[in-house]
Amino acid sequence: MDVDLLKAMCSSVPGRYAFAVFSVAEKLGIIERTLKEVSIAARLLEKGQPFRIVILRALHGGTPPSWWDAFCKTVNFHEIVMNFLAVVVHNRRVSCLHDIVRLLGMLVDHALNQESLSVYTAHEINDEQKEQVFHKLYRLFGKKLFVSFDTDESLYGGILVQSNTITIDASVKHQIEKFARGARSYFDGE
Repeated sequence: MDVDLLKAMCSSVPGRYAFAVFSVAEKLGIIERTLKEVSIAARLLEKGQPFRIVILRALHGGTPPSWWDAFCKTVNFHEIVMNFLAVVVHNRRVSCLHDIVRLLGMLVDHALNQESLSVYTAHEINDEQKEQVFHKLYRLFGKKLFVSFDTDESLYGGILVQSNTITIDASVKHQIEKFARGARSYFDGE
């Protein structure tokens, strides 16, 4: 990832929060744990989740419910994650948690020289094909990869690879759309 991109993403509100928790976690040597725990917390605090309001109130301060200590021990979040979440809730930035997690993931990937990729194909591919795709992506990126495979029938064929920073679209759908744009511009130009 480009250093300029890292600077730009950390200038946004979610980026500043992500960078703050990343910096503390990096000093403690727990960046992967922190990413995992903040990701779990973000899912717990999504709208519509049971106990969301109770958790928000407990994190916001005041007198936590009697079961709060037991809850904290059960989820076993690191103290910096709990403090970070309390700051996010206190500053009314819960709506930014999804972006904070995404940007925190990018910072962790950069620090560990790794890349998390999602690969989509129109149809299920077998393990041998997945291995071939993985090796081609490894040669392209040259770093540790975490690759997830999924299907998306709307692609019609080919492959779509996405990460937080790059999209490689070699799908039939993309080729059709590209052809259609070219044809429109050709006929609109006359």
